[in-house]
Amino acid sequence: MPTIYGVDTTKKVTSILVRDAIVACFAQAHCSQTELQGDAKTQDNYCKEIVKKAFAETNGNYENPTKDSIVASIKWLAHFSESFRDEETIKQHFFEITSLVNQISE
Repeated sequence: MPTIYGVDTTKKVTSILVRDAIVACFAQAHCSQTELQGDAKTQDNYCKEIVKKAFAETNGNYENPTKDSIVASIKWLAHFSESFRDEETIKQHFFEITSLVNQISE
C-alpha cells in the first residue's frame, strides 16, 4: 500500500490529509535534525506551528486548506527551509507533497 507521509495514495486524498502530511513531512525534514528530536510531542507541536505560520503568511486557512493554499504554503516552507536544508532535500520533499496535492479530489 503506497503511502506518503501517512497518506494512503490508493484511497481518496483530501486537502486535510495533505495538510497533515505537510506537518509530518516538515517534522521529518526539519525537526528530526534539531534538538527537538527526542521529544515527539514537542516536535509535532513545533512543526505544526511552523506549518500554521506558512498558511497564515500566504493568506491560507490551516483549518480549511484548499489546493491553492497548500501550494502557496509548501512554497513558503521550501523557502523557509533554504537556510538549514540542502536544495536536493527540499526538492525531494516538495515533490512528494506536490504529488499528493495533484491527487486531491474534493
